[in-house]
Amino acid sequence: SDTRPIETTFRQGPAPSRFGAFGWITGPNPVWKASDQHVISDRWLVDAMWAHVGNNFALDFHEDALESVQPTFEITTNVWGRSFQRAGPFIRPTNSVDVMTTYFVPGGLGGDHAFKAGYRWRTAAAYSEEHFGGNTIAAFRQGVATEAWLFRDSVTDYHLQTHAAYIQDTVQSGRLTLNLGVRFDRQHEEARQSTVPAHPFAPQVLPQVTFAGADSGVVWNDLSPRVGANWDFQNDGRTVAHAAYAMYFGQLAPGGLSAILNPVGRVEVDFPWNDANRNSTVEANEVDFSQILFFSGAWDPARPTFIGTVNTVDPNILNDRTREFIVG
Repeated sequence: SDTRPIETTFRQGPAPSRFGAFGWITGPNPVWKASDQHVISDRWLVDAMWAHVGNNFALDFHEDALESVQPTFEITTNVWGRSFQRAGPFIRPTNSVDVMTTYFVPGGLGGDHAFKAGYRWRTAAAYSEEHFGGNTIAAFRQGVATEAWLFRDSVTDYHLQTHAAYIQDTVQSGRLTLNLGVRFDRQHEEARQSTVPAHPFAPQVLPQVTFAGADSGVVWNDLSPRVGANWDFQNDGRTVAHAAYAMYFGQLAPGGLSAILNPVGRVEVDFPWNDANRNSTVEANEVDFSQILFFSGAWDPARPTFIGTVNTVDPNILNDRTREFIVG
């Protein structure tokens, strides 16, 4: 657009193989599945499925060489120039195993029964990076060099593991059909270790830091019932009354709780800048490090090497819950 010339645009594509095995973690979203259905008898079926999804993508620089080139930004017109940033790669592989079984009991226990039971194990990871060209934006005001916006990269890595099990029975006896079930979910996630490199020409401001990882300490164990009933008034399927109650718990995402404890997200610190040699590129001897104009992220001007956060997660925090009641 008028404010985003071609050199400031993104290339969208898969994450490169240096971030993991091609065809498994990286590459054009590799998907692997295997499943089996076994008929044990005319009343008993078993299904099993395994799946791996190497979900990944990156919004990269328009050209690889722009990784070390500082973008320019005109404050009065919002016009970018010269370079921009890499958002990603975002690497989000998942692994899952599902086992389900159905067993039919006709004419027993007061009616016809269809029992179903299942178990699911799933892991999900969420790795991401963010990098501005040259870790610095050269900001101008009406063409005059004004501010240097310094950035430290963001590198985050989260991991989630869930277990789920359910059992249900559909009972039909004359005009009455009952649906009875219960589901159990266990969810836990954490932030893993990551290292963020120092700023290339201002390591005294934004040094390299290593985050040891963090666990919120919260594990959600949720039990949700499902109850439903149908009544067929004439036993011909033409007029049926229905009532159902169900409870649903939210699904946790990687970083859903631990992200608040992760201090190695993007950090920005802005300083006055005088382009002494008129080359439109920020250099260390042109920055007034004594005056901080703005900063954001988990960074303390008095302790730039400190890694920590004052954020906490309430150990008694509960999962979000939806309760549903239907009559028809």
